[in-house]
Amino acid sequence: MTARARTSDRGFTLVELLIVIVVLGILSGIVVFGVARFRTDATAAACKADIATVSVAANAYDAQTGSFPTSIDQLVSGKYLKSAPAGAYAFDGTTKTVSRAPACGTAAASGTFTGVNGNCVGLANLSGDDGTAVQLAACDGSAGQRWAAPASYPGAVKVLGGCLDVNGGVRTNDARVQLYGCNGTGAQVWSLQPDGTLLNPQSAKCLSTSATAAVGTQLFIFDCGTGTNQRWSLS
Repeated sequence: MTARARTSDRGFTLVELLIVIVVLGILSGIVVFGVARFRTDATAAACKADIATVSVAANAYDAQTGSFPTSIDQLVSGKYLKSAPAGAYAFDGTTKTVSRAPACGTAAASGTFTGVNGNCVGLANLSGDDGTAVQLAACDGSAGQRWAAPASYPGAVKVLGGCLDVNGGVRTNDARVQLYGCNGTGAQVWSLQPDGTLLNPQSAKCLSTSATAAVGTQLFIFDCGTGTNQRWSLS
């Protein structure tokens, strides 16, 4: 075999392989970043489209009834909308405008929610399964108490792969709060208010614990008030 032939059969050296691996790692990181940015932009665009759709429906309602709607339910029941989009919508009859909470492109706050007696919003267990009870727990910094705001679902708060959710989307007092797969519905939209309440705009009710605020008590929604059982600080 000639020297030329032996040279052409030479494989990659370890250094060359490491360089290839590093380059592939950089390229994959660029792709992941690009996809994440695309998803965020797409979510914001869909949110703005929802506001435009609700605005058109509200003006159609106004033109036919002579009054601007005061709730999204009027548009759904009147067949101006097939269903209510995610988020809470406010209608201003004076300016004939529609606004949404949370605003498009914004996310709910992230961190640990600490409430009455220094206890935290946690889980009954760390399985992360759908239907896991969200309850008052002694703060321990565990994964089940570290909530994050997923960019794909504005207004949601997520832990262990699931989102803070009002069971069944019920809008009445004492509806239980659970962990459930993130889906972008109003049952999973929350807004931390300046007074420390955590508001679910769809139901216009706040995240609450019982008056006794016992550790292990499942959380629920209730009419927003001034009690310490509805006050949460973010850290």
